[in-house]
Amino acid sequence: ECGACAVLIDGVPMNSCMMLAAQAQGKHITTIEAIGEVEQQGWKKTEGLDPLQHAFIETGAIQCGYCTPGMLMTAHDIVNRIALADEARVRKELAGNLCRCTGYSGIVKAILSVLHARRQA
Repeated sequence: ECGACAVLIDGVPMNSCMMLAAQAQGKHITTIEAIGEVEQQGWKKTEGLDPLQHAFIETGAIQCGYCTPGMLMTAHDIVNRIALADEARVRKELAGNLCRCTGYSGIVKAILSVLHARRQA
């Protein structure tokens, strides 16, 4: 209902709390853990954070952290599916995710910055 548990099922954001495990059988499931990790975790070296994660940090889109995984999953879908969007479109796409702390402005700004960077590349 709030989107905090959003995962990508075959690339589409879905609230995992609304699914039975049997409904996920045979589907490709992407969770927040697949998006990006801290570059150096002890002995383990990773590719680092995803550009969306960096943008969320830079714009202050992360506050309490409760909605952050679901927001990032939905944002990941938005930037991979939509090449050009304005604030109104991004807000519409985020309609299934609730956030009590940020007022959404940082989240929207983060998504728009990643979309802009991709257009410039």
